[in-house]
Amino acid sequence: MKGRFLLLCAVLGLAAAPAAAEPGFAGFSPPAACTLGETCWIINYPDVIDAQPGRDYRCGPRSYAHHDGTDFAPADIRSMSVGVPVVAAAPGTVAGMRDGQPDGAYLARGPAAVKGRECGNGVVLRHADGWETQYCHLKRGSVGVRKGETVDRGARLGLIGLSGRAEFPHVHMTVRRAGMKIDPFTGKGLGGGCGETGESLWKKGEEPPYAASSVYAAGLASGIPTAAALKTDTTLPGLPPKPAAELVAWGAVFGLKPGMTLTVELFGPQGDSLAKRDTAVDKPKAWQFSAAGRRAPIGGWPPGRYRAEVTVTEEGKTLSHRSAETEFR
Repeated sequence: MKGRFLLLCAVLGLAAAPAAAEPGFAGFSPPAACTLGETCWIINYPDVIDAQPGRDYRCGPRSYAHHDGTDFAPADIRSMSVGVPVVAAAPGTVAGMRDGQPDGAYLARGPAAVKGRECGNGVVLRHADGWETQYCHLKRGSVGVRKGETVDRGARLGLIGLSGRAEFPHVHMTVRRAGMKIDPFTGKGLGGGCGETGESLWKKGEEPPYAASSVYAAGLASGIPTAAALKTDTTLPGLPPKPAAELVAWGAVFGLKPGMTLTVELFGPQGDSLAKRDTAVDKPKAWQFSAAGRRAPIGGWPPGRYRAEVTVTEEGKTLSHRSAETEFR
């Protein structure tokens, strides 16, 4: 996300020097009022090499070139509609805000529709010791703070939205100090390279765990759901309320890279595998879904519980897993 508020000065060039926290700095909290790994997920980390193809602080592909913040996202557009609060990562003063930009303009009309407003609706906070955070892509009409207002940690700033240059609902949080963009996972300026541990800027006890890959949704349906349907509402496929002509297990994943395998498997009442699909990942992917299913046998589905198992593995190690089940009587 490269958007900048018009009311702010241009950000200074990138640097790789450490940005150690000064005494008294308590660190940042996650900027979304949700539970990581359950109701929201990190989609992209800051790009720490500032070049193609982009790398996160663990040298993984969970970023893209010149991405300068951390993206926290709910499962789908339905979740955005319900409302996921964006909150202040630390106490501070509102240095700037914008509201009124439409949600989904970039998806509908491309880059020209958000030129100069790539951040969409958002807020900039200034904190103690020269720290600054910027929150982008908030939902139109949701920004509830004004310039000059002081806020506490966790204060509601608005709601996760789809404004600006956004392909999915999320809040993009950029951390800066003295104009330098900082990776909050290492405390180092962007462009310094990956693989170094550094010093986390997250508040102790609230550090978001690194996720190489996240199976964030799984289910059973009477047919293969479309990508558009899953991005809109992961509950839409639903669990078949009654035996159907076809039974499909499906799963959706944030973050895949070469060497990983995405497995979707459908199990019957006796624990027997009815269908399975293994997908070997050949290139980095921010999002992917897969499905495996079969038609009902002659005489219909036997009564009992049916289960979907969705797993991402790498070199035989399970990185992420989710399951779902339904029962036919």
